Amino acid sequence: MQRLLLLSMFVIAFCANGFSQEVRPQNSPCASFPCVVASVSLINQTQGVNQVPIYTPTTTGFYRVSYLEQPGQLGVGLWTFTWNWTDDVKYETFGPYQLAPDSYFNAGIPGMRVLAGHPITFTVTGHGGSYNLFASVEQLQ
Repeated sequence: MQRLLLLSMFVIAFCANGFSQEVRPQNSPCASFPCVVASVSLINQTQGVNQVPIYTPTTTGFYRVSYLEQPGQLGVGLWTFTWNWTDDVKYETFGPYQLAPDSYFNAGIPGMRVLAGHPITFTVTGHGGSYNLFASVEQLQ
């Protein structure tokens, strides 16, 4: 009977200990999650850019991108923003989203699985005026 009681206590303690464990991917820059792993601040840009990497993970993981796109001091032209990454299945695209006059686009990609060694990129196309882009990439797990 004492062995059964001892075994039961051991199993309960072992299970309870598992609830407080946090698994952190090896080589992750984060001590805890979520954490910001990259950011960009582009102010009064007058040129488009193509497939600019904002972050290339060293381990496959779950990420979130938060961003603000707004007209710069030169006013808005015709600017379009697109985000790209590669998950376990294929190359993914979020957008394109066009910046409208006298407005801003404040949004994000709530969750995306990104393969190690494959960058999260952004593309801005268009002309006229200028734009601002502020973005942060967080690793969620």
